Amino acid sequence: MPKACDEKAPVAALRNVQILISLVGHSAIDCQYDLIRAIPKTKIQLFVPSNLAVHYRRQGLGTEPISAKIKVGEAAERLGVPTAVVLTGNFAEFGLDTPTCEYVAAAFASIFSTTPTHRLQHRTFSLSELTPTGDKIAQALDQRFGATSAKHTGSIEEVTRRVNAMIEANDPLALAWYTRKNCGNGDQLRFLGSNMSEMEGYETKSIEDLLVAENSESIGLGRKRLREALY
Repeated sequence: MPKACDEKAPVAALRNVQILISLVGHSAIDCQYDLIRAIPKTKIQLFVPSNLAVHYRRQGLGTEPISAKIKVGEAAERLGVPTAVVLTGNFAEFGLDTPTCEYVAAAFASIFSTTPTHRLQHRTFSLSELTPTGDKIAQALDQRFGATSAKHTGSIEEVTRRVNAMIEANDPLALAWYTRKNCGNGDQLRFLGSNMSEMEGYETKSIEDLLVAENSESIGLGRKRLREALY
C-alpha cells in the first residue's frame, strides 16, 4: 500500500460513521488506502470502495485504473475491513449503456438505508437502468439532429490489438478503448453479473429521454458537473 498519512484526522472524522461510501474518481483511487487503514480504529461496519463500473476481466486487468481498484479491495480484505461493491457498468452520462446518475443515487439510497449492515457485507450489487444497442443510440441521435449518424465498424481482433498496444505503452486511453470493445461485444453487461438490484417505484429513463427529449440539455449539464466532481 502507498505510504500512510496522519491517521488521526481520518479516524476522528469517521468517529460516528456506520457505513462509509467512497465515490472517488480514477485520480483519487489510492486515497482510499488512508480510509482503509483508519477503519479498524473506528466503529464503521461497512466500507463501499469506489467502483462505478464492472468486474473487468482478462485484458482489462492490465489497465491502470482497474488494477488500482483491485488492489484497494485486496488491501481492505487483508486488514479485515468488511466491504460491499456496487457495479454500475458506466454512467449513461458517460457511455450511454447503463444507469443515469439519478438512478445510481436512488439505488445507493435504497440499498444502504433499508438493508441491515450485516446483510450487506461481502456482497456485490449490480445496476442496469437501460441497455441500448449501438444502433438504437444512432437512431436516437438521427432523430435528435435530423441527420444520419456516421458509423465506423472495426473487428474485435483489431480493437484487441489496439488495446494491447495501448496498455503496453501505458496509454491512459486504453481503458476507454477496452470499454468500447466491451460495449460492442456484450461483455460490459456480462461483467455486471446476475445479481441485479431493481429500484421499485423508480421511473427509469429511455435512450430517447436522454438524447431526444427536450430536457437533454439539462442532462448534458449534469454530465459536465459529474465529470468535474469525479476528475
